[in-house]
Amino acid sequence: MIERNIHRIYFCTGSGMEYKLWLFMCLCIASAIHFNKWYNFYLHTNMTEDDNSYIKILKKMWCNIVMTYPPTEVFGNPITIVQHQSDVVRLNVLKEYGWIYLDTDCFVVKSFDDLLDSENFLWYEKKRKERVGLAIIGAKKGSEFIDKRISLYKDFQGYLYLWHDNYKKLDKEGRKKQLYYYIKSSIFDMMEILPNHDVKIYDYDYFYTPSNRFLDVNDFFFKTPEYKNAYCHHLWGSVHNKLFNKITTEQINKKNSYFNNIAREILWQLK
Repeated sequence: MIERNIHRIYFCTGSGMEYKLWLFMCLCIASAIHFNKWYNFYLHTNMTEDDNSYIKILKKMWCNIVMTYPPTEVFGNPITIVQHQSDVVRLNVLKEYGWIYLDTDCFVVKSFDDLLDSENFLWYEKKRKERVGLAIIGAKKGSEFIDKRISLYKDFQGYLYLWHDNYKKLDKEGRKKQLYYYIKSSIFDMMEILPNHDVKIYDYDYFYTPSNRFLDVNDFFFKTPEYKNAYCHHLWGSVHNKLFNKITTEQINKKNSYFNNIAREILWQLK
């Protein structure tokens, strides 16, 4: 059984706004607390109250702030991209403590109690069930599945995330090579190790609605669609962070939408 612990990781690696914890991210973290009252909550970060005022607010909401610094290597292989650093930390903490991990851009809308009976759980990113994601992970302490996933980093090639600026600068052959490493080193390899472990895989609509298409995300924030099976929504901050950065308390209180109607229940706790 998975313990009632929810962990998140957020590294500040620069001085720009895109590296800071802003209102939307804080609402996402607070949403897990709001819908899971009897859980323990942890934010692993290299930020302090002096760096960001929301850290102080989260501490008041009984979120434990764990000072954590981005790792610089894994199995002797250098890692420099913050997404890779977060991957390594989340898997190591999963193995040691057992918990539910959520990306900081996951907005929770329901208690996770129904998900705790499995030894491990993941989610499909698409209807076609061709690959699983790492934005939401559940694992018991000492999970062999997580240990196997960590071992995949022994062959880590330092692939570039496909939306990373350096990837966009590569020529056709360079992109082809990086895409190979992406497929070889990332979540796609998870499908090869799943059959040998006790892992419950939930349908995409438990965690992956709306899709990362702009129109679907726009509906989430400005209209009132239904997401009947959703426990939380992974909102792909790396793709839509410019939109998220514009979210304000005035906008939330002024307009009815799926996101705003839930966010209002949480907003008063952030004062």
